[in-house]
Amino acid sequence: MIDLNNLWSQLSRDSERTERKGILKRSILKELGLFIGYDTYDNKKVLLLEIDDPGMIHDSDFPKWDGTEISKRQVGPDKYAIALKLLDEENLSIYNALIKDLHNNISEAENNLEAVTILSSVIYKWYEFFKKHGTKILSEQAQRGIYGELYFIKENLIEKADAISVLNAWQGHELEHHDFSFPNGVVEVKTTIRKAHKKVQ
Repeated sequence: MIDLNNLWSQLSRDSERTERKGILKRSILKELGLFIGYDTYDNKKVLLLEIDDPGMIHDSDFPKWDGTEISKRQVGPDKYAIALKLLDEENLSIYNALIKDLHNNISEAENNLEAVTILSSVIYKWYEFFKKHGTKILSEQAQRGIYGELYFIKENLIEKADAISVLNAWQGHELEHHDFSFPNGVVEVKTTIRKAHKKVQ
C-alpha cells in the first residue's frame, strides 16, 4: 500500500529546496507511467498518468467536479499526461482515497492504453458518486448521529433480529423522518457528547 502522506511531505520539502518551476514527481507505478507530483507553479498536488498517444485524449473527455481539475498536460518536450489536480486541500482525504483506488485498478493493466481506459472508467465512477452525494465529508454532528445509530444497531438490535431486517429498518442514513422504522413502530436515536444527558419523551 502506498504511503501518500509521506510522499506528499517529501514532494513539499523538495519544492522548498528548488527554484525550478514545473512538476516534481514520484513514481507509484513507473512501468505504466503513473506518478504523483507537486506543481510548483501553484503549489498543488497532482496525479499524472503519462500517455503514449496524446492525440487519443482531449480535455472534453473528462468530467468536472468541485475541488479537482482534470486535463491533458504537457510534462516534457514530447511527453503528455492526464493530470488530476487537487484544488482544495479540504478534500485531501477524498483525493487520497481516489488515488489509491486508481493505483489499485491501474496496477492490473498490461499496457499504457489499458491504464488510460481504466483511469477513465474509475474517474467516471467517482464522478457519478460525487454527483449523487457531493464531495464534502459529514459534519461532526452528522458523524455523531450516524455513530449513534450504528451503536444502537450493535448494542440493541443485531442479536435480536436478522441483519437484513435490521438494515432494512434503518432509515437514518437516507434522511427519513425516523432513524428506524419497524412494522410495529418507529425509533429515533439521539446522540450527545454532553455528560448530563437530556431526557426525551
